[in-house]
Amino acid sequence: MPFLGIDVGGANLKLSTSEGRFELIYLPIWKRLGDLKPELERVRDEYRPKAVGVVMTAELSDVFRTKIEGVRFVAMAVREVFRNPLYMDLN
Repeated sequence: MPFLGIDVGGANLKLSTSEGRFELIYLPIWKRLGDLKPELERVRDEYRPKAVGVVMTAELSDVFRTKIEGVRFVAMAVREVFRNPLYMDLN
């Protein structure tokens, strides 16, 4: 699977591949914040992408005190899961 796009939303993860595959995963961040990283690991292991692009709206969830706290949490989870040097650097 060459390329994977991930939308980390407040209620769902949406996945789209460069090969036309799409998946919607119910993941309400405000209830299951701790499940984000394990779910991203499952996605990584199933899709085996060469590159990943990420957008997010989960940072707006009430589970975070501020938007920047949410952005940092999501970005760090993605970075930890997709550590391969082929992936975009999130710094």
